[in-house]
Amino acid sequence: MAAEGEAHLADARPVEGNPTGPEDVERTVDVAVGDVTVRLVTPRSPESRYATVLERGPRLWSYTLRVADLDAALAELDAAGIPTIHRDGNLAATDPAATLGVPMEWTA
Repeated sequence: MAAEGEAHLADARPVEGNPTGPEDVERTVDVAVGDVTVRLVTPRSPESRYATVLERGPRLWSYTLRVADLDAALAELDAAGIPTIHRDGNLAATDPAATLGVPMEWTA
């Protein structure tokens, strides 16, 4: 698989335990590359927020940042004009219109 070869070249390591969407809706794989965690999401149903990505083909669609205190981080983002548009437990998404069009997820 091409992804495995690229992961080896980048010395990527699997990251377990981050919150994800439902398995029947999307497959999520997190890998650490250096000190950055890269999230790979494959939509499995139209209910996935990423389903429209499949129409345009593979691409970098979004990224996820892990923070120590999700509630505090979201409050600071909101105060800076970056509202939360989705929240499910320890996984949240901010409004792409407020982040230069880049969908960003936040987790604790």
